[in-house]
Amino acid sequence: MATFAFFDALRESLKPRRFLIWLLLCVGCFGLGLQWEAIIGGTADERYGQLSSMIVFRMLALAAAILSTNIISQEIEQKTVVYLLTRPIPRWQLLLARLGASVIVTFIIGLLGALGLALGVYHTLPLGEALFLRDIPALGFASLAYCSLFLLISLMFNRAMLVCLIYAFGVEMIAPSLQGDLYKISLFSYAQGIAQHPVMKGAGEKGLTLISGQLADHPMETATAIISLVVVSLACSALSVWWFGHFEYVPREDAE
Repeated sequence: MATFAFFDALRESLKPRRFLIWLLLCVGCFGLGLQWEAIIGGTADERYGQLSSMIVFRMLALAAAILSTNIISQEIEQKTVVYLLTRPIPRWQLLLARLGASVIVTFIIGLLGALGLALGVYHTLPLGEALFLRDIPALGFASLAYCSLFLLISLMFNRAMLVCLIYAFGVEMIAPSLQGDLYKISLFSYAQGIAQHPVMKGAGEKGLTLISGQLADHPMETATAIISLVVVSLACSALSVWWFGHFEYVPREDAE
């Protein structure tokens, strides 16, 4: 039954009317990659690294926020959570199955965005490009961590989407560029530790460098970044399972 819940959630997330917008964003990544040399200059690797950090990983966080909050919060707001919980599936299996589906779809979105960007920047299939190949595991581990964290937030807070977006586009954008150890509260910092993107050189581009999270130099070993994201994912998933199993969820009357 958990397998059914997994494929059901996967099928819902990949419906054309829901997935089309993500495909259009990935096409936008391709177009931006084509034009970025004329806009900002730099080497192909610098352009790809900056745009990947600035666009692809931000899009990944947005996808994770939307898909993860849909696991339970949307069911509550649409008053369908009662029907969801009457399925003959243990709560923990239901939750983890739907979480797994959201992780996979989030990773697919990030991978397509990175592929579109790489095609635009390198003008060819990027199968031999080291930066693109490093982005694949970075996107995978980041998808798992983001979805696990945002699922936990969605279980703990009403209107969880707002909290997730504040983290994804507030904390995540500022913390990696601050001096000291505050960058460690950002999952983006660990994802960049795996990706190891080169910093775009050039004066006058601090705004873009801030958005891409490259304003401050926080070198991080790839192994450390991977272990950290795995630990966050396991901790958030375990806490989500416990929380979902010990609290009641009923339709919200103020959703409308």
